[in-house]
Amino acid sequence: TDAVVDPHPAATTALGGGFAPRSRLVVPVCPQGDRTYLLGLHRCRIERDWKEEDLELVQAIAERLAQIMTMLAIQTALAESEERFRATFEQAAVGICHIDHRGWFLKVNHKLCDILGYTEEELLAYSGLDLTHPSDRNALQNYFAQVKAGKGESSCLELRNIDKQGLTIWCNLTMAARKDAEGRFKYFIAVVEDISARKALQERDLRHRDALARASRISTIGEMSSAIAHEITQPLMAISTYVGGALQRLDNQSAKPDAREIELLRGVLLEISRLADRAGHIIDRIRNFSSQRSPKPQVIDLRKISCEAIGMVESEFKARRTEIDVDCPADLPPAIGDPIELEQVFVNLLLNGLEAMKETPVARRQLSVEITSVDANQIQVSVADRGVGFTAGEMMRVFDPFFTTKVGGTGLGLPVCRSILESYGGRIWAEPRPGGGAVFAFTLPGQAEDHIR
Repeated sequence: TDAVVDPHPAATTALGGGFAPRSRLVVPVCPQGDRTYLLGLHRCRIERDWKEEDLELVQAIAERLAQIMTMLAIQTALAESEERFRATFEQAAVGICHIDHRGWFLKVNHKLCDILGYTEEELLAYSGLDLTHPSDRNALQNYFAQVKAGKGESSCLELRNIDKQGLTIWCNLTMAARKDAEGRFKYFIAVVEDISARKALQERDLRHRDALARASRISTIGEMSSAIAHEITQPLMAISTYVGGALQRLDNQSAKPDAREIELLRGVLLEISRLADRAGHIIDRIRNFSSQRSPKPQVIDLRKISCEAIGMVESEFKARRTEIDVDCPADLPPAIGDPIELEQVFVNLLLNGLEAMKETPVARRQLSVEITSVDANQIQVSVADRGVGFTAGEMMRVFDPFFTTKVGGTGLGLPVCRSILESYGGRIWAEPRPGGGAVFAFTLPGQAEDHIR
């Protein structure tokens, strides 16, 4: 990095070898971030004795030249970076914008204009809140606050925007806060992706899943039709018997009934009312189970839902002389889901276990239902039977659509159960039971996760 002065032999090499001036001075020029250059002075006619001030002057020139070259390189890099940013900003496949702390647009790209249907000049006269669906404005304001505080930059927000034609557009918003060297907020950088097509596809898939779930419930009721008919016939026959007996006693009364006879008839009427309520409850339960309705995720009590599901299949279990053992803690935390859909999951697993034990000796026909709290955010349910179990190949395919090991089965029950549980953030699996049989287990998020699909 020092100056090279003749007769030092390096000078000739530094200047190219073949050039042989009588007197020469070579100084390195070292711009930052670039290779080293050489600045050379020479005298060809006479020799010159280079003085110290000559060296200092040439070195000062070399340093200044290096600074100029560094500045030019920085300006060139900045211009290229700005050009790349501008091309990326304008030609991006997603909407990009800069937003101030109040939510007003500072800069927008062409794609965002296309998404919202406004020109660039029109968008710059609006704030993001102006073009957000009223129901989503609070969520957007909270997102602004989180990102500005440095807490939400790794997250995104799905919300509805209103375009120039007044149509609703589903968008996925991702933001980051731009700050100066002192850490003070300058503006938001936001990326907006139109997900309307994806949302429409999700809604269509959800409708298809709901229709399939209802078809599966109706199929389940069809499988249970004989047991249901028997369960309804019992109270109806008892009502008929009580009514016939009451009428006969009234016909046999020749005088005014005494107090004892009136009390007896009152008891008969109360029993008739109880039996009628029981029959009505059975019919209501079947109607609700098979109804066509949109699922409504809510806080639910899995203990209660399991009892209702067992009530649905109780007559089937009695007819096949099979016991159900339920183990559920009294302090089980609530979960998130739709009651009817989760009752369907329980009923399907209970009936599958019952079917699997049809060849099991009566003394061993027992189905075990265990409901436990894994942690504050997850609840697990296990349904274990003592049936034939599964082969390794069957275990791998048990949740495949249309795969079934039951005679006359549709192969849709377990896939529908999996779809239901996954829609709430849960999962379902199957495994062999020690000592023979199979275990079906599933999990659901607890209330703390507040999972709403």
